[in-house]
Amino acid sequence: MTRATRWGLGLVLLLAACKEEPSKAYDRLVFFAKMGNEEAFLDGFTERSRPLVRTVLALRRTYGDDVNKDSDPYLALVMDEVESTEIETQSLQRDLHERTKTAEEGLEKVERRVATLTVKKGPIKRRVKMIELKDGWKIDAFDLQELWQKDPKAFSSRD
Repeated sequence: MTRATRWGLGLVLLLAACKEEPSKAYDRLVFFAKMGNEEAFLDGFTERSRPLVRTVLALRRTYGDDVNKDSDPYLALVMDEVESTEIETQSLQRDLHERTKTAEEGLEKVERRVATLTVKKGPIKRRVKMIELKDGWKIDAFDLQELWQKDPKAFSSRD
């Protein structure tokens, strides 16, 4: 295989990943969780979420059953199937300058695509929020926590 062919194939695979549906990204995250591939599982999270999730996973390894089951990312997120997916565009304000959080001129309005997946395992349903980034659909643990705190039924409901 020539260098140009490999480069072209790599570009095609990259473009395919960018067009991946959120349900496929979720299924991949679940697959890696079930296989015990922690680094690949962590790749399913936003950059700002990874340190938090990595720490909780380390606590789980250290303390085992003493860790709150609701805060365990594997147990909270690994469900059997995606029942439905809703995609919307959200507008939010992003801080341009870390030091000017209170100054209006320091904020920029941005739009992002967000998917809310309804996933289930047996009779238990959960809603999972994913954000579309340049490198695909990712879970942001902080956004997800906010969703689950605002609506407890999003964290767990039954058929």
